[in-house]
Amino acid sequence: MSRHREEISAMLARKLRAFEEFRSLTGQLRAALESDETETVSRCVERREALMRDVEGLDRRIARQRRSAPADECAAINRVVEEASGELGEKLELIVAADRDCAALAAQRQAAFRNELAAIRKQRVGLHGYAQRAPGTPKFLNVQT
Repeated sequence: MSRHREEISAMLARKLRAFEEFRSLTGQLRAALESDETETVSRCVERREALMRDVEGLDRRIARQRRSAPADECAAINRVVEEASGELGEKLELIVAADRDCAALAAQRQAAFRNELAAIRKQRVGLHGYAQRAPGTPKFLNVQT
């Protein structure tokens, strides 16, 4: 096996592991959204962003390796990429479905928070309910008395 093909295979394996971790994190994110665990939500979102950056870097490196490979290795490299693409595509479909669920849950939570805030505003609870307006100061003061 050539050096280029070996390196591309290794990077595709890393990409597959990143996809699997991303899918797992998306499941954790969904559970955290359902149970309203904001710290876990934040941690999952940050890790998912890091994985996205890693995958983008792997994609750039794979493209660079493919461009720099000798012409006689291109067919073998294309087979390796094609074989990995099927498995990556399946993982990606699972990730997209789970991500849609997370987006729907987040939208529901946002709507619930918006409704709660509107109800609080209508009840005049909070700063508006506690702080009464002070009477206005007179515009002209009578300093002679």
